[in-house]
Amino acid sequence: MSEQKKIPVMIFQAPFASLMERGLYLKMHDHDHPFCRTVPAEYYLPVFRGEIEYSPSLLENDEQRTCMILEKVYTIFNTAHPSGYCGRSLSVGDVVKLEGNYYLCAAIGFQQVSFQSSPNHPTENPTACPLGLPDGTSLRVTVCKETAYPCVNIDLIAADGTEDRVCFAEYNLEKEPGHELCVGVYCASKDDTVYYNSYFRDQEAGDS
Repeated sequence: MSEQKKIPVMIFQAPFASLMERGLYLKMHDHDHPFCRTVPAEYYLPVFRGEIEYSPSLLENDEQRTCMILEKVYTIFNTAHPSGYCGRSLSVGDVVKLEGNYYLCAAIGFQQVSFQSSPNHPTENPTACPLGLPDGTSLRVTVCKETAYPCVNIDLIAADGTEDRVCFAEYNLEKEPGHELCVGVYCASKDDTVYYNSYFRDQEAGDS
């Protein structure tokens, strides 16, 4: 049996509505035209930071090694989520950071992309409502009005303009009928979501 080594990876996800709002959702699903544009990082949040194991003796070159690791990431985050993982199953539009490079989960396999905030992304959104707080920070509620994947995001804006996602609610078609409304929650001490599931989870599980 070959020796297993560990390698750090990060996974970033954006609400489907944010991708649709930018006209990126369908482009990322296009089988015939690989997505080559810059992926706007301002719409994404980290949902996993950790290590996975791989077998270096099975790899012949760097390209094969990268492909194998990415495929293993895809398998892990679709069939056997690590303990404590609260994001959705890895799907088209998600981004994996591996050894300093970013890879978009595409319609077929993974595509290396540039992953950074848009230089001219708007600081004001007509669908956003700010709420000033006594300590100089503010909460901003942003509504993404999409018919397929509507969502509401709540961000904490620090006095210096730094933004941190607090929570969001989205309509997720991956869930079974009656459980499409999902909520995701973050906390200041963690980079990953501390909760992501159907809003009706407790009712589904029979909890009071």
